[in-house]
Amino acid sequence: MLQVFRLVWPGRVDKVLAFDSLPPYFLRGIQKREAAGFPRNWKRWLFENGCTMVISKTEIELDEGGKPVRDKQGKPIVKSVIKKDIPAFYVLDYLTLNTDKEKWSQISQFARRVVDLKTRLTDKLEDMGKGFASDSYSQLELEPEDVPIIHIPKDAHMEEDDDFSKEKKDEDEVSSNVEEETKPEAIIKKRGRHKKVLTEA
Repeated sequence: MLQVFRLVWPGRVDKVLAFDSLPPYFLRGIQKREAAGFPRNWKRWLFENGCTMVISKTEIELDEGGKPVRDKQGKPIVKSVIKKDIPAFYVLDYLTLNTDKEKWSQISQFARRVVDLKTRLTDKLEDMGKGFASDSYSQLELEPEDVPIIHIPKDAHMEEDDDFSKEKKDEDEVSSNVEEETKPEAIIKKRGRHKKVLTEA
């Protein structure tokens, strides 16, 4: 499976770069975009490499005349909801959106830490991506087989999962401590009579 990233470059041609096995942690929260407008060979390549998104298609019940059957409130009656996978890219606006910039920075740092030393990475990982065309006025020129793919070692997953679990545990502990500190102190009521304090006459 591949994780194929479409790196949005405002005002210029988008770049594409793929990883062969990024840990799931890095993919959380990243927007996916359907490969609409791309030729069949691109869609087939994305689909065969597991880079897809799920869409839901609703089927409406129709009468004999082909018109929607409606309920008492006048709403069309849903016959079924069909879910299917379609080819898609992971999309990052890595230059202008803060959340995307942070996510891309995390991915870049991780890749630098775990890839084989034989793999030569550029100073900026996005520079390894290839533009879909030579300029914004040209049609799609890049072929799927020319997409750069960065190999992520399988054993790096375990290390990253452990780091993430530890980080999550630390966050939970901090959150728990904050809650404890903000709780009002319990008022302890002592049973029995108050002791008399002797005073000098």
